[in-house]
Amino acid sequence: MRVGSPLRVSLLISCSAVAFAVIAPAAQANIVLSATATSSIGGLTSSPVSPPHDILPIASDGAGNSTFGHVYAYDSGTIGSRSSGENTYHIDGTARYTNTYTVGQTGNYVFNYTLSPGEVSAFLSPGANGSQKSSVSAVITAQVDSGPVVTKLDYHASMDLQTPGSSPIFQETGASGLNLNPGGLSTGINFGTYAWDSYASSISLGTLLAGQSVIIDYVIGSSADGTTTPGFSPGCGYGYGYGGECYGGPIFTAFNNVCAGESLIFDGCGSGFYALGSAIGRFGDPLNFGDTASIALVPVPEPASMGVLGAGVAGLAFMRRRRSKA
Repeated sequence: MRVGSPLRVSLLISCSAVAFAVIAPAAQANIVLSATATSSIGGLTSSPVSPPHDILPIASDGAGNSTFGHVYAYDSGTIGSRSSGENTYHIDGTARYTNTYTVGQTGNYVFNYTLSPGEVSAFLSPGANGSQKSSVSAVITAQVDSGPVVTKLDYHASMDLQTPGSSPIFQETGASGLNLNPGGLSTGINFGTYAWDSYASSISLGTLLAGQSVIIDYVIGSSADGTTTPGFSPGCGYGYGYGGECYGGPIFTAFNNVCAGESLIFDGCGSGFYALGSAIGRFGDPLNFGDTASIALVPVPEPASMGVLGAGVAGLAFMRRRRSKA
């Protein structure tokens, strides 16, 4: 049989059609972004109505208490939330991505997501009082047309150091199948941290029909709380205080005391407050709106389509064997 025979051409067309059905653009998207933050001390806690949303609740009250946060939802394709603080404070932040898709073709669909590197941690210095706690969350829901809202991912993690001189309590829920970083947990007296690297996965949305709409609501949050009394250094004599060079004055050993060669909230070698407790919670997702594979509803091969593809491949193999015998 000639290479360009009608049977071979028709088989090739069938295979190409199946492959196209698998990778063809699946939907049109309408993305809405938002970000919110609160801080007991202050800083930037609101953002413009339209993206980019970039909130920085960074502040210090001058008495040793401070917050450092960053909540963002960029139209270029990244959402995330970081909340941290020192001594006595509260801070939280939420970044939200809502996408309404109109399905272009009938098929099985998934939503792909990537959890950025993150952590929950809490620390207390020896002799400190109070508590430190941090938490993060990632929640994804889906709603087809006017049907029920179905939770697809509901992940929460927290590190809670409640009592000085003890180990913190680490809690994690909704992690089944995530496998973020089983070896990333480290705890001991007065400290605890759980950190993970970037993690990619997908969520099945089932079979969707052409013309249907599906709303993906994706919320990433973080928070941190502390009730620790700040430390205070009355001063460290003459000199600059770097590297323990406290000439003519006492050498303090408290955490973050400039006389121990570390950093004070106030610069120089004079008196000032320093941190005896801190906590960090951070999470994010580089959704990358320009990459269809990362943010779009992606069709996957259905059994019938795979059967057609298999038949096409088998037919090509049969024709090749016939030619070799001719």
